[in-house]
Amino acid sequence: MKIYLFIVITLIFFGSIVFASDYYIDARNGNDSKNGLSKANAWQTWDKLRVQTYTIGDTISFKCGEQWDIPYNNYWTFDDSGTVNNYIEITSYGTGPKPIWNAVESISGSWSDKGWNIWKRKLNGRVERCILGDIESVEADNVEDIDGISKYWYGDDSCLYVYSKSNPDIVYSQVKVVRIGWCILFQNANYVKLNNIELRGGSVDTIRLRNNCSYISIENCIITYSGKSGIMGMVEEGSGNTLTNVVIKNNFISGEQDLVNKTIRGINEDGISMWRACSDWHIIGNTIKNYSHSGISIQTYTSSESGSNNNIIEDNTFTAGNSPYFRAFDFHGPEGKCMRIFLCI
Repeated sequence: MKIYLFIVITLIFFGSIVFASDYYIDARNGNDSKNGLSKANAWQTWDKLRVQTYTIGDTISFKCGEQWDIPYNNYWTFDDSGTVNNYIEITSYGTGPKPIWNAVESISGSWSDKGWNIWKRKLNGRVERCILGDIESVEADNVEDIDGISKYWYGDDSCLYVYSKSNPDIVYSQVKVVRIGWCILFQNANYVKLNNIELRGGSVDTIRLRNNCSYISIENCIITYSGKSGIMGMVEEGSGNTLTNVVIKNNFISGEQDLVNKTIRGINEDGISMWRACSDWHIIGNTIKNYSHSGISIQTYTSSESGSNNNIIEDNTFTAGNSPYFRAFDFHGPEGKCMRIFLCI
């Protein structure tokens, strides 16, 4: 009997232990053939880390001062979960600037002259933003609308057209585009913390939360160059899904980088956007700047959709420079569908 009790207690004890792993990623000196379980055996590439399965209590650490360029459409779909006492954490290690996840692509070569100072390059995927040297402008309505004054580019699903008096690789110090969906997509993920990372780009949003997610924490990050929103929580209409208990804390969220020559502001939409069934969020201590619609938007469109309720917004800073249209908050929806928003100023 004593032996039996000992075995039962032992099984209960060891069954409650979480065998978490610490993974390291080093863009310069890592090696994908290693196990990633120490700094000396760090992985190296974005493609290696994004296809792994992570589990309760794991930590995924990127080396400070390094950058990972995200290949076209190879954003990180994160659908693993921790627990209330053992979050999965995505963070940094070492000293220096925050590690960078970069979805802003530099392109060159393969330009063809279409005449009238218009140059064409084949490029899969819809371009949401285009930076020519230090110039960024709104997209032209069509190729003929490119004027080299306020509109320098146009893109369709297969080509990019830019204004240039000769080959763009010669005229401009750089040509950069944003055409990758997101840097990271959280879906069906719970108890995950993203901390101390710089994220650039995303043709839709830089960070997207989708389907059923809860207890996602985004803290101390720099988020720039988003095509639409810096952080977007979106529940599909009629899905019955929810996005709950999200914390967005102490982040710098900017619609544009500090370019030398700011030709325009007002390229994208919201710093933080919450569409349908986004409840019990806590948005605190963030700086949100240079978006063309609003700093924080909470929206529900029809009375049949799940509402967004019990959200706390406090101690955030909003600024939009010379933007002709920007507001700190945008709350709207049918009666009873956008309720109990606590603004603490």
